[in-house]
Amino acid sequence: MQTPSASSAPSTSHAHAAPITPNSPSDTQTTKIASDKNVDISLNTKTTVLNQRGQHKIFNLTELTIETSKGADTVHISKGPEGKLSAQINGQSYFLPAGNTPLTTLTINTHEGDDRVHIDPEVVARIKVYGGAGNDTVRLGGGLGYVEGNDGDDTLMGGRGSHVMYGGNGRDRLYGGDGPNTKTNYMDGGSDDDLMYGGSGHNVMNGGNGNDRISTAGRSAVYTGLGHDRVYPSANNTDDGVVYGKRSDQLQLPSGVKFIETVPNEAGAKTFRGIGSQEFSQRFRDDIQLYRSSPTGQKMLEGMDAYSERTGSHILIIEGEENRYSGYSTDPNYVPNNDGDSKGDIRNGVRAPGHKNNLVVYNRSDSDQTSDTPSAFLVPSTYLHHEISHAYNAITGSQLTGDTVVKNPDGTTFTELNAERQAVGLETDAEPFDFDNDPSTPPTTTNPYPFNENALREEMGLHPRKVYSA
Repeated sequence: MQTPSASSAPSTSHAHAAPITPNSPSDTQTTKIASDKNVDISLNTKTTVLNQRGQHKIFNLTELTIETSKGADTVHISKGPEGKLSAQINGQSYFLPAGNTPLTTLTINTHEGDDRVHIDPEVVARIKVYGGAGNDTVRLGGGLGYVEGNDGDDTLMGGRGSHVMYGGNGRDRLYGGDGPNTKTNYMDGGSDDDLMYGGSGHNVMNGGNGNDRISTAGRSAVYTGLGHDRVYPSANNTDDGVVYGKRSDQLQLPSGVKFIETVPNEAGAKTFRGIGSQEFSQRFRDDIQLYRSSPTGQKMLEGMDAYSERTGSHILIIEGEENRYSGYSTDPNYVPNNDGDSKGDIRNGVRAPGHKNNLVVYNRSDSDQTSDTPSAFLVPSTYLHHEISHAYNAITGSQLTGDTVVKNPDGTTFTELNAERQAVGLETDAEPFDFDNDPSTPPTTTNPYPFNENALREEMGLHPRKVYSA
């Protein structure tokens, strides 16, 4: 099976693995809603139990999938009768028997063609759109959103909800869109020369490869990436933001916006390999390119390359399943070890030998909001950074064992795995440890910078995760 480096051409081979889930779903039912020459629509309902701050809560989840033809399609999603959803696809109406709630996930695959997808602002279900090849136009709605333009010159527009947008290959236009100040717009232009426009709330904008024009708005963290880029403020810009770019970029910045010189490099090429579809390979490269344009990401990649050179270790990133969480393992068949890890766990204050082979299963559309801080938006690149932090602990033999007692606002308590808290960057109840193997720095109870998720979140201006299980 081909395993290209982060800077090589994408692999088209598929990897089959079982991504980690919080608990195994039960009572799963799948129903075909429609199947004709116009579209295939399927409905999947399941009950799952999630641990949120020590309380096991039952959720009834609904997953709708719309697969259109390979031609130029038009898809319009709106509120339907009785609190459900409706779809009009190429002029034909379809009733979608799923609630217009955040517990519904609607995935739209338009495949090839110059497609148009419009989600009404009143739709608060979670939306995922995969544009396929062609010059697509997508407008998201009022709920959480994720969209990939993929090949072609695409126009992607955010709605009132927080969203993640990847332009992919082509000369794309990305718009953050209007909405409340609490929303987050995460935008990645991908390859080629793109136009990006920030929206209401907080913007994280990565130009990627190409000569990009980036118009900031609201609060913004901008990564110009490769190429000769231009960054300028919009009329709605605030004096609160930062640009990570090159001195060769053309910058028109308000007085309050910081500039931090960050020159992209080839860090990570010695350590990381990606396996998956062509679309996954493109997305994997986009995220690696973001890290290479980020001070925190660069240090993480450079650190992992240094460990790789010394130990011969590597990290394989494979494509995860849709609507499943990302996860980490040292087993090539992705079998988590629940009985302790002699090669990765700290024992009696002593570092373990470490693992050479490490596997991350990455669901590239994995994004969410924390239940205790709705404005703390969790985006794919920070999820991936979290899983790479686990790999750092496995390679360096510095994974914490045991649990930490965490207090709820009402005084009740619950426990979280130290191994998860250290990957987030949260303090633990474990004995302090010299993670960086540097006598000049004090031991800590959690992963050091840059090997934790909150380090990247802080750089991006995103709210930190306060607990792992929210």
